[in-house]
Amino acid sequence: MLAVSHGRVDTVKSLLEAGAEVNIQDHDGSTALMCACEHGHAHITALLLTDPGCDPHLTDNDGSTALTIALEGKQTDIANLLKAHIESSNTASVSPVSHTHSVTRSLTHSLTHSLSHTLSHSHTHCHTHTVTLTHSLSQYHTHCHT
Repeated sequence: MLAVSHGRVDTVKSLLEAGAEVNIQDHDGSTALMCACEHGHAHITALLLTDPGCDPHLTDNDGSTALTIALEGKQTDIANLLKAHIESSNTASVSPVSHTHSVTRSLTHSLTHSLSHTLSHSHTHCHTHTVTLTHSLSQYHTHCHT
């Protein structure tokens, strides 16, 4: 969770690749996904959602889900990303290709909006987020097509 809260994309990616349990809960019942939502890390949220075992429906000790945490924190882009993921996961009749395109479209929209917001605030942050968001989207796209 420390890597997630500090926005360490490469560390989170390495942990997932090493088989870290994505749904493990801390003493408050929080998961890595909830932590990413709370800290506003859209790129890590997207990365965690690429793990097939990631469960956005888990609740913490207060009964909050990742989505409610994102909404309470006014993390609109992350909330939209979670809604799209949950909606596409609930659509059993959708083919895997349609599901991939739907989620990729939602991720692209959310991450582009987040990037545009960053552009309007800081050129330095822009470059960092551009690289990070582009990398996350690329990883998601690669994961879905393997």
